[in-house]
Amino acid sequence: MPTTLWHYTTFEVLEKILETKSLLASDFRALNDSQEFKVGLQSIRDFLVDWGGRFSTIFGTTDQEIETALMDVEERLNGQVLCFSAAADDLSMWRGYSSLAHGGQSVAIGFSSVDLAELGGAYQFQGPSRCEYTPGASFLGELPHVLYEDSAQRHLELSRFLMEFTKLIKSPHFEVEAEYRMTCSGTVSAIGGSQFKLIGGEYRRELPLVLPDCEVFEGLSRPLAIDSIMTGPKTNHGKVERFLENYFRLERVDCPRVQKSQIPFI
Repeated sequence: MPTTLWHYTTFEVLEKILETKSLLASDFRALNDSQEFKVGLQSIRDFLVDWGGRFSTIFGTTDQEIETALMDVEERLNGQVLCFSAAADDLSMWRGYSSLAHGGQSVAIGFSSVDLAELGGAYQFQGPSRCEYTPGASFLGELPHVLYEDSAQRHLELSRFLMEFTKLIKSPHFEVEAEYRMTCSGTVSAIGGSQFKLIGGEYRRELPLVLPDCEVFEGLSRPLAIDSIMTGPKTNHGKVERFLENYFRLERVDCPRVQKSQIPFI
């Protein structure tokens, strides 16, 4: 895994992240591409067709069992996701977020992947895990661990595995994004509202950037897990740099490195 994972966003969102000292995950069904999870389901179905029914003899299950579980996943898919990229200073990412930002004021927050994993473990998030753009080999590698279990809840186990696996599949058309995800399961009604914030009509689960039972800025390798911050090609670099220096000075910790994108324009 890369030591730094980038979260492309807007300057306005960066201010909110620092104000709340947390990230907000999105409902998996509300991603920019609302059809992403269907890509994952279809890729598994295509893979089953390529294998031509050989799962019965190799893994002790049938294509129909897997298809039934896939249908269950399609109906019950839930959970929250945080998206990162291993691609630093990427033109396609800057284009996407500059179009969302007022005046093109986009930034990329470089998080320590080690710190993210530690925070995830503390707050019931999985990952960071790399998205699968050609999922066949990984599907085969993980599937036996589920199907060889002698469990009366075979269908539930298979559905659970497929639900989590599907959350990491993306179309190969987006491979340049080199995406990593942190995911968690459950809905606001099942988990309770204390871990969620209502933003724009959507309940979004918080990932605090502070470890439980630790003072702010203690316990992680970087303050709030932030290794560095990059300003986008259209962003007012001086304004962002001054804001960050003042913020971290008031918090009495060292400011992460602030750098400017090397891409001249978009």
